[in-house]
Amino acid sequence: NALQPWQGVESTFGDLSDRNGVAAVVQAIQPQIVFHMAAQALVRPGYVDPVGTLTTNVLGTAHLLDALRNVTNLEAIVVITSDKAYENDGSGKAFAEDDPLGGADPYSGSKGAQEITAHLFRRSYFMPQNIPLATASTSRSAAGSPAEQ
Repeated sequence: NALQPWQGVESTFGDLSDRNGVAAVVQAIQPQIVFHMAAQALVRPGYVDPVGTLTTNVLGTAHLLDALRNVTNLEAIVVITSDKAYENDGSGKAFAEDDPLGGADPYSGSKGAQEITAHLFRRSYFMPQNIPLATASTSRSAAGSPAEQ
């Protein structure tokens, strides 16, 4: 079995806009380590449904992090975001963590807002409990071809 090294790992699928549903899953699982990878992950659909994109990427992240605040055995959280979270100045240089957040489209803005949401939960809730919360930006690694974006 290809997943043998990952025994004990549980992956959950659901609707992040359902605050009570997210809270119920978190309460039932009581996770130790969380990798939050759920997202509306493409630029073009963000133009079609900007509110849905913001709901999934920002409010969904807030729902999950809020539900995790009271998990007693929580050890770490990683929130996966996107390089699109950063304001693109057109210089072609690689983004750094201290670059300005931003974006000229609903998807990019939602990923910047997701970074800010993770930061506020880190500072307000998880740092005082000594629970690390990190964000990690990806770049088209799982988002499909540029033509789809």
